[in-house]
Amino acid sequence: MIEYKYFFGNCSLSIQSENHIVEEQSFQIFRRDGREQIKCKICFLSCENLPSCEGKDYVMEKDVPYSEYLNEGEYIRTFHGLAGGEPYALLKKENERTWLCFYREDYSRYFKTMNEYFSHIALERILLDQDAVILHASFIRFQKAGILFTGVSGAGKSTQAELWQKYEKAEILNGDKTILKKINGIWMGFGSPYAGSSKIWKNDNVRIKAIVALGKSVSQNECKRLTGGKAFSVIYAGMIMNTWNSEYMEKITEMIRDISIEIPVFYLNCKVEKEAVECLKECLEKLEN
Repeated sequence: MIEYKYFFGNCSLSIQSENHIVEEQSFQIFRRDGREQIKCKICFLSCENLPSCEGKDYVMEKDVPYSEYLNEGEYIRTFHGLAGGEPYALLKKENERTWLCFYREDYSRYFKTMNEYFSHIALERILLDQDAVILHASFIRFQKAGILFTGVSGAGKSTQAELWQKYEKAEILNGDKTILKKINGIWMGFGSPYAGSSKIWKNDNVRIKAIVALGKSVSQNECKRLTGGKAFSVIYAGMIMNTWNSEYMEKITEMIRDISIEIPVFYLNCKVEKEAVECLKECLEKLEN
């Protein structure tokens, strides 16, 4: 087996394959070949036929390329693609540190690049086991602290990050999916291999100063602090959820609650202009007073 070790989000995992994997640049920068302890490994095994898996599909969501079945207290994930049909791969947890992914030999074309391998490992669950979560957000460093821009697709996450880079010389650390983890009582943001259309991914981290939910305005720029349920809802909406898995939801909900209380959350209704940067900057400066 060929092993590829990765460290990001202050978490570790390894991909083990019978074949050489084409490794994109976005994954190369998070690769380590040292002797550090790996907390999770995922072994990929080709087979003629998948192990049997029957029962109720707990996902039951449209536009999701997999199904999940509960077997002896563990969820087994099968992959069938967006077109549906018969599954071509199956992911199961072997023990606390090991996952197995079986895939049919006649579908080996789906397992060539590291991005394709990662799309079959349930990364959100592996990170949650190591007390980290993924937030759909562009991530910048400004004055030695992190600002995360989150929102629905098309809200302008990358655009706002670029405006801060242009007008405030902020550094963009990641363009699409940021990993959050509390270390020594401080919430930190980490770059990840996923950057969306921005193609900006850096193996770096910084303390999170604020999370900013974006709305679009045609008339004015407006920024306000969110608290309580509104702050919780903003962060919840940006997380990857396994709503059918009660244990997963209990843990991630508790972490979102802590994040929404311990990190300032803002709503920025904004236009694509310099004044949007100034509007948010004014709100952030009040945190220091």
